[in-house]
Amino acid sequence: YDPMIAKLIIHAPHRAAAIAGLDRALRRSQIWPVRTNKGFMVRLLADDAFGAGRMTTGLIADRGEALLAPPEPNRAALKLAASALLHKSS
Repeated sequence: YDPMIAKLIIHAPHRAAAIAGLDRALRRSQIWPVRTNKGFMVRLLADDAFGAGRMTTGLIADRGEALLAPPEPNRAALKLAASALLHKSS
């Protein structure tokens, strides 16, 4: 698996609309069982400095703990995984 294969690209007339569209698309996506940076991206999009375009190369060093926190499990994905395991063992 190469994590560079897939990209999500949003086009909008201004930064705020592009951020909102990307956030909406990421939150609707369900990618399993492949690990992604989706949680990081959702948290980054909610960052005020990112939204205002005030980014520096020190972003992850400055706010990495909050941005890199493990994502909350997606309930729908967990249900699907549990169902797949139950059917596999029967």
